[in-house]
Amino acid sequence: MRLLQKKIIASDFENDPDERHNIEPISAIHLNSNKPFEAEANGSLSRVRFLSAIAFIILILSWLNYINLATAKSLERSKEVGIRKVAGAQRSQLMFQSLGESLLLNLLAMLFAIGLVYLSLPLFNTFVGIELNLGFSNLSVILPYLGFILLGTLLSGLYPALVISGFSPIRALKGKVIATRDGVNIRKGLIGLQFFATVVLIIGTLVVSQQIQFLRAQPLGVDLSQTVALKGEILANENDSIIRQKSTVLQSELMQLPFIESVTQANTYPGDGFDNLSSNIGIGYPNGTKNERLVFYLYGAQPNYFDVLGIKFLAGKTYLRKDPGVQNFDIVINETFARIMGFTDMSEIVGKNVKFWDETWIITGVFEDYHHFGLKSKIEPMFIGDINWAFGSGGLDNVIVKMNTAGLSLATMDTNLEQIKQKWNELFPQSTLDYTFLDKKFEAQYEEDTKFGAAFQLFTGLAIFIAALGLFGLTSYTILQRKKEIGIRKVSGASVMQILTLLNKDFLKLVAISFIFAAPIAWYVMDKWLQEFAYQTTLKWWIFGLAGVAAFLVAIISVSFQAIKAAITNPVKSLRTE
Repeated sequence: MRLLQKKIIASDFENDPDERHNIEPISAIHLNSNKPFEAEANGSLSRVRFLSAIAFIILILSWLNYINLATAKSLERSKEVGIRKVAGAQRSQLMFQSLGESLLLNLLAMLFAIGLVYLSLPLFNTFVGIELNLGFSNLSVILPYLGFILLGTLLSGLYPALVISGFSPIRALKGKVIATRDGVNIRKGLIGLQFFATVVLIIGTLVVSQQIQFLRAQPLGVDLSQTVALKGEILANENDSIIRQKSTVLQSELMQLPFIESVTQANTYPGDGFDNLSSNIGIGYPNGTKNERLVFYLYGAQPNYFDVLGIKFLAGKTYLRKDPGVQNFDIVINETFARIMGFTDMSEIVGKNVKFWDETWIITGVFEDYHHFGLKSKIEPMFIGDINWAFGSGGLDNVIVKMNTAGLSLATMDTNLEQIKQKWNELFPQSTLDYTFLDKKFEAQYEEDTKFGAAFQLFTGLAIFIAALGLFGLTSYTILQRKKEIGIRKVSGASVMQILTLLNKDFLKLVAISFIFAAPIAWYVMDKWLQEFAYQTTLKWWIFGLAGVAAFLVAIISVSFQAIKAAITNPVKSLRTE
């Protein structure tokens, strides 16, 4: 495939040095291709990798958690280990026992997870809008992940196994097993890694939510509220001129309905993407120069199209309809196109000529930029001309209906749509009819981003929960090691608040260090993600501040729950063994 691709790219079929051809595997289109005029909205490979990486991070955090909790619990099993060693158990046997327990626990967790996936799959399919199934046909895809899980299980069980099997039987039976400095540092490092990942995910969640809100809050340059596009396929054998006449009659009939404010026709509309758009490469500017490489888009609309959708003119006005049979070369352009051609004063380009398609076109006005493709794409240079002659589709175009907002409700909307359908069927009895609310279709462009944000929030919630559990476990371990110290401090007059401060400060230092390292990493990763959008929010300082505060609160709550129990415990209980 690669050799064939290289040959095609290198070939010049039409002796045109500026033209190149290419091929790509059909299987690679959905996730890797993002070109105009795609057959359908494609997925995003970077987004899939992003979520997969987060899922693996969550899994690794779980293993780190297991290591911390297993080592914290190992002190409670020290006498058991001492008895086994006195009875003749070898260190290798104790290690295999510990690894076996780890493997069994992870196996049970995996079986539970598979059952949970099976039960929640219908809900997930509804959420993502595709039909997935969990069957044996997917084993070839799942096996590498199962291998990774098995490897992680063994590695996560190895450290606790080494710790447990390394206890001295004499010290273990006397209950004097204490943690080494290296062991404590390792466990603190694992907690630091957990909070490092947690802070990155919290920042990522806040940035994703902020970006989605930013996109939805941006002015579109058009008014799509209570606007419906009617589109149908004419099944009767009628020529284009008759269809055109009937569509004009349909407009008149619809205008008679009391709830309709205005009606127009156009090849396409904002939010329709590249569907029903034409494109061209190369244009002759008003000053006589040519730009042979400029790609621009164009479509046809009736002159009142701009009033119906609230598109404002910066200079000039819309084109006028010509008499039947007269070719209309009047067009309007958007502000972006005017600036590309070198005009800063929009009024200067009105009345100028441009050339493409071997024709000369007269610019009658410049309209304000609006977002035709959504806010994920930049505004492209665009022409709009008279639908009847300049860029007519030859058939029935989109009939765009603007409804009155006064007294409109869900109940009246259904009634209104039924009346519209009735008018349509009277004129086009042999046809299909589809209708689309323009604001909902435009909003649907952000559906994938919304789902991505929801998945990000779910993963972040899991990461916070896992980090809290890990810190909870390490706190339990620390308090168990320092219970006599806490008892002595209480006998010496230390207050509950002083004990809480003593136990919290070391963990808060860990969180602070994690935040210092996580913040620049999160900034780099999310800045790269934001570059996928033509219009993007800024990475504000409060996002990082809020993530830091959230991490500190999680740490304080996790530690304080155990610390308060230790601080209010009667010191006699912890000192009576001395």
